[in-house]
Amino acid sequence: MFTSHYLALLCADGYLSFAIPLRAKLWGNISWLYEDVEDKEMELFAAEKAASAYEEVYSGTRLTPVQEQTTCLSIAGMQRRAGIDRNIKKFLYQVKIAKMGDKVYVKMAEDLMEEMRTSGA
Repeated sequence: MFTSHYLALLCADGYLSFAIPLRAKLWGNISWLYEDVEDKEMELFAAEKAASAYEEVYSGTRLTPVQEQTTCLSIAGMQRRAGIDRNIKKFLYQVKIAKMGDKVYVKMAEDLMEEMRTSGA
């Protein structure tokens, strides 16, 4: 499974406009795979790579309101997973204020904010 994901990362640049979102999703999947095999160091490394790739998507791609919400949730989730804080709360707030966004994603952002508050993050 790892091999196919890493090969896909190598090929992602060939997809031009889809390369960055594809890399973000692949790094996220790789992070979950490393969690499954209990390799914490690589899990965190892959989560950080996923968060960075999702930030590229957010800053360099024209997104619909729902795409913006899911991208911001992905950034916040992967940053939290990696144990880094590059404006997690900012991205969660963006989910909440997205005009014409989906209320389900707003609820998810609020839940994560509450979880962070109660855990002291």
